[in-house]
Amino acid sequence: MSINDQKKSTNSVLKSQKIIIHGRVQGVGFRPFIYNLAHQNSLDGWIKNTNNGVEIHVTGLDKNHQNFIGLIQTNAPQHSVIRSIEVEDIQLITFLNFEILPSKEGTENQIELTPDFGVCDICVEEILNHSNSRLNYAFTTCTQCGPRYSIIEQLPFDRHTTTMACYDMCLRCESEYQNSSDRRFHGQTNSCPDCSIPMWLYFQNKLDETNPERICEKVIEAWSKGMVVATKGVGGYLLTTSASNQESVKHIRKIKHRESKPFAIMCPDIKYVHDNFHIDQKEEVFLKSSVAPIVLLQPKNTSTFLGQIAPGLDKIGVMLPYTPLFHLLLNKYSKPIIATSANMTHDPIIYEDKEALIRLSEVDFILTYDREISFPQDDSLIAFSPFKKKQITLRRSRGLAPSFQQSFSFPTDKTILAFGADMKGTFAYCTNTQVYLSQYLGDLGHFEVQQRTEIMIERFIGLFKTKPDIVLVDKHPDYFSTRLGQDYSVSNEIPVCHFQHHRTHFGAILSEHDLWNNEFLILGIIWDGTGLGDDSHIWGGEFFIKENSQISRVGHLKYSSHIAGEKMAKEPRLSALSFSEEISEVSNLLKEKFTKQEWENYLLLSKKSNLLTSSMGRLFDAVASLIGLCDVNEYEGQAAILLEQAALRFVKHGSLDAEPFSFTIENGVVDIKSMLRQIAQQKPEIISGEIAFKFHITLVEIIRRIAEEHKVNHLAFSGGVFQNGLLVDLLFHKLENDFSLYFHQELSPNDENIAFGQLALYINSHSS
Repeated sequence: MSINDQKKSTNSVLKSQKIIIHGRVQGVGFRPFIYNLAHQNSLDGWIKNTNNGVEIHVTGLDKNHQNFIGLIQTNAPQHSVIRSIEVEDIQLITFLNFEILPSKEGTENQIELTPDFGVCDICVEEILNHSNSRLNYAFTTCTQCGPRYSIIEQLPFDRHTTTMACYDMCLRCESEYQNSSDRRFHGQTNSCPDCSIPMWLYFQNKLDETNPERICEKVIEAWSKGMVVATKGVGGYLLTTSASNQESVKHIRKIKHRESKPFAIMCPDIKYVHDNFHIDQKEEVFLKSSVAPIVLLQPKNTSTFLGQIAPGLDKIGVMLPYTPLFHLLLNKYSKPIIATSANMTHDPIIYEDKEALIRLSEVDFILTYDREISFPQDDSLIAFSPFKKKQITLRRSRGLAPSFQQSFSFPTDKTILAFGADMKGTFAYCTNTQVYLSQYLGDLGHFEVQQRTEIMIERFIGLFKTKPDIVLVDKHPDYFSTRLGQDYSVSNEIPVCHFQHHRTHFGAILSEHDLWNNEFLILGIIWDGTGLGDDSHIWGGEFFIKENSQISRVGHLKYSSHIAGEKMAKEPRLSALSFSEEISEVSNLLKEKFTKQEWENYLLLSKKSNLLTSSMGRLFDAVASLIGLCDVNEYEGQAAILLEQAALRFVKHGSLDAEPFSFTIENGVVDIKSMLRQIAQQKPEIISGEIAFKFHITLVEIIRRIAEEHKVNHLAFSGGVFQNGLLVDLLFHKLENDFSLYFHQELSPNDENIAFGQLALYINSHSS
């Protein structure tokens, strides 16, 4: 028998296989995809969701098995992510056909959670098509779009395990659900006008309308009159109003107690965005993606969109309608609206209907519907650096959380819960080597956020039916997240590990780029506002080196006095006073920013302070105050934003090169007093933008000097300072040819990545 005859014979043999696929394979149309693929390849058997992913049993010719596996890998649904495929030959089984079996629930869940998806283009076409049965239906979904994470109550993902369990499909929807050629085949969130989710419109807290079409008409009329409508979205309630009505924007500021922090707007469509904003291809791709985040863009006409919406800023957060309801409303209104989370400043987003009716009494209308939210989320926020268009994730929430597209697995047999930090509250969960990162929860310095965090952690753990073996917390004893983790460890009788804040940032960037096992040295540049150091001082301008698996601190910004506790982060003038102590030229500039009594008191506090800081975030504040941009922050990070903006205005039509200010480095300690002295001595005709730009250039040169001193060619960056797009671009412009640069991509550089970094440090310190 020839070799070809042997192959033909082998390929003609019937065989049965068990296939288990791990990854994001639930809630993405994976079972319908496999069903149709099996039929196309003449394979009989079944598929079902399990606690491990999806399980498939198939019988057919060997050649069809081979083709089947290959097509699974190459043609999987667009939102799916296949981590691994286990294939096992089993005893021959005879099946009559291929079918989708009911999901199998187990004692432990080890599947990847699927984030919420923005409405797809086909569903949008349907709700606007006068000949379609879903015309104007506000909850139209299919297997490729709609809520997932926000409505899950149990696993695996099926209709009966979501908050849609109480809704039975009508005959038409059931027919679509059972039809293998329909794009709603096994679509778990399927509904239509005949089995619709009820909507209600309240006016001044009294039920006003229940007819969906009349509700839309009244909402549009309200926007046209400058009224405020609290509208339920996928992850919670948004306050919405006309973006062009300055008085209604002021009204929202009053409701939220938010004096000047910028709002986001929702535009009717991408054409409107192109007509009114500067936008490049990367920004457009994100805007139109299933994530549907807010993207920071620069208006073509600043007088139209800034003003009350983003006072004093050059960019504004823009998003497109991401639900059928918003598409219906914006399509008819055809103008942009303010779309900001419905909560008071520092509170978490409101997501429960009863709470909305109680707490949003100041709004004119409340638009709600009867699909409950299990996991509330703010809108994700993305920016791109101004010149090189590097992605910077500012807030990782709806559409991104809780999945993490890691290209590697954490080698651990433990279930681990990491509590993160306080300023940007998130938690991380690792089970069966898979990592889950929670949505942004808020500032844990506030009681309501603390309560929300406890609820979300409890609810999240409940999904997996697996109790943690260990908890991880920040080293700062006064963080709420630290105390919560310690309490959890005591009540559950499991160990707790503490990690230094900035080493954790470094661990996060190393793991995101899978750099732990590399033999080359890596310099970690970890710059942020605050974090408790190993010496009990406040760190934030740090340099670390990873050699093998060891992390060592090799440099930092020279210590200055930490003044007035948390007040220092809120008043950049205090940072200017601290960093410029004993520099007479600077003192003369600063005195006018204080009353005589304040000046004397703060000087005394500075001299007596036993608490020191190396914070780069506070240095940004100091420089912003010195050049007259901001003395008191009206919202977090305002001074740093204004400093970056001033520098960008200066280089808008110029070069990315300039001479840095002077500084010294001795034994790894970066002394910037000479820089501050030079800034104070600048001639009056030197504009603040030029000083701001030279400050950014100086930071790049500091990094170069430290890297060259330690003979390091690989640089990794983390910490809130690297939300600064201009700084990121300058680092690439100046250093890319000489060094390998690593920045966060999927993760935010700010404290949202701390929980992930805690996992990274723990697992890499225990992997041996």
